[in-house]
Amino acid sequence: MNVSCMTKDCNRDDCRVAFDQSSMSTCIGWMPTYDKRGRQIGSDPNVTTSGATCLTCGARWAFRTQGGKTTVTRTPPVAADAG
Repeated sequence: MNVSCMTKDCNRDDCRVAFDQSSMSTCIGWMPTYDKRGRQIGSDPNVTTSGATCLTCGARWAFRTQGGKTTVTRTPPVAADAG
């Protein structure tokens, strides 16, 4: 994953991004289908999600991959522990 696509909207120069250690995937039984030329028809309907956090400013990004296309969305920062 290209980190610069996430940090481009940050005003800081000292961003350090850590990717989540786990991801979640749906498990839809799917059988690829091909036309007579061997081209795949349709795409895998399963969705994989994960995320990343800036260790400097707390900014957060969510990743969603489906059918080979990944979208990146900035999400609210993780709230500080009231602890």
